[in-house]
Amino acid sequence: EDSIRNFLGEKVQTVLIPNYMELPQKMEEERNENYLLYVGRIMPIKALEKLIEGISLSRNFLESDYKLYLAGKNEGIYYQELLSLIASKNLQDKIIFKGMVVGLEKEKLYANAKATFLVSHSENFGNVIIESLAQGTPAVCSKGTPWENLNNYGAGFWIDNSPQIIADTIDELLLMPEEKYENMRKKAYQLCCNEFDITANIDEWVKILKLNANV
Repeated sequence: EDSIRNFLGEKVQTVLIPNYMELPQKMEEERNENYLLYVGRIMPIKALEKLIEGISLSRNFLESDYKLYLAGKNEGIYYQELLSLIASKNLQDKIIFKGMVVGLEKEKLYANAKATFLVSHSENFGNVIIESLAQGTPAVCSKGTPWENLNNYGAGFWIDNSPQIIADTIDELLLMPEEKYENMRKKAYQLCCNEFDITANIDEWVKILKLNANV
């Protein structure tokens, strides 16, 4: 919105609304595996090296049977750099690249994760977080993303993306009492439905259409 105003002038009419979407089918939880999840491009802006370094600092993660799954297209120099980083920290058995995952397989991956991580240097939104919340899976997002509502709802964590803070957050997640964690999952789904479900918020689109019809 700021960019539009800078380009077209302060008097231009704009409307700012959430990125409403038709939510995917909610999967049954299976929890046959214990893992943390990242879904998205394997690119430097995603700060995956910080996530990997955070993993290496989390004693609770290292001493558990948890793994980190990275789902995205495996290619490029950055991907090779991440492989080298993982090897240098002897984490080959704890951090697994899943490659591209789509459709129901992706939804199941979200549904059974402990949490989805998006610790990017910057993001204009992050649709993967809606996809995660739509499965009732909490999210951990960096303050380079617009996901402060995770804290407001109690649906996850909005944090600085320093490796130590990422590690502390992972420790908090893994040590969280089951009842508190299940409540966080309920709030994650509630956040998604309240704020981003197009079927629950269609009136917002109707208001905008009526407003523009009267201009």
